[in-house]
Amino acid sequence: MTHIPWYSYVALSTMIGVLAFGAAAPPPTVAPPTGGGSPPAVYANLSIIASNGPSPYVYTPTTLSLPSNVPLVITISNYDPHVGPVAGPASAEVLGAVGGVMVVHQGPMFYTTHFLQMNQVSHTFTIRTPQFFLNVPIPPEWTVNSPTTVTFTIVLPAPGPYPFSCAVLTSIGQFGLRGTLTAT
Repeated sequence: MTHIPWYSYVALSTMIGVLAFGAAAPPPTVAPPTGGGSPPAVYANLSIIASNGPSPYVYTPTTLSLPSNVPLVITISNYDPHVGPVAGPASAEVLGAVGGVMVVHQGPMFYTTHFLQMNQVSHTFTIRTPQFFLNVPIPPEWTVNSPTTVTFTIVLPAPGPYPFSCAVLTSIGQFGLRGTLTAT
């Protein structure tokens, strides 16, 4: 049986409550600790949007500074309607997130999953460092100007830089689909 930390349930239930009522994800803030000295959750938001630069789409913001060793609830809004080829099934799986799941919100529906079909991946949010690996597949935009959002929880193990990028084959090497999450 897999042990899932208590804070993943708190973060997931918070995400489901936010998404179920159609509200936007909370702004990047530190939630007050609950009783018993439990670690606070930190919320952060990113978007994948169209660009006029060398890459047709970019992550924004491209830099985030977040604490290490606390639950980080990250929501990514994707405004790209295209799907891209992935290298293999692992690129379509949620790997490294707390509980191995993400919440996907598309139009009026939302669901929790640990993978997407390979032909439904638009981008990924991927971190590869010696101390941490994360892959979260992101479905395409729901409808014009109505993004698909994915929300997941991670805990960065130590302070330092955690470069992120997209691992979809058509995105590799694109300047805009990358950034750095710096853990403090």
